[in-house]
Amino acid sequence: FHHATSRAQDPQPHTHCVVVNAAVRDGGTTGALVSRGFYEHKMAAGATYQAKLAAELERLGLRTEAVRNAAGLPLGYFRIEGVDQAVCDRFSKRSAQIEKELADRGLSSSAAA
Repeated sequence: FHHATSRAQDPQPHTHCVVVNAAVRDGGTTGALVSRGFYEHKMAAGATYQAKLAAELERLGLRTEAVRNAAGLPLGYFRIEGVDQAVCDRFSKRSAQIEKELADRGLSSSAAA
């Protein structure tokens, strides 16, 4: 499912991938999939998606750059070069809502988010 906005209606192109947790077995019965492999590879799948999205934007003439943490490691997403941070902040209402809720609860970790 392709979406173009966040829950807060900010621009945020993204896709939801749904995997039905059922399959037909060799004997004709149905049952649940063993989904551990999907779970273990979700970060790799997300990075692949982000890389493809960045490549498509670059094909359209935009330049992208990886967003990195304080240690210089890529966080798995990108920003478009030349877009002022104030613009990004303006269209990040959902992030601001989450950060406020974390602060109100005295939390700061990505796990808490």
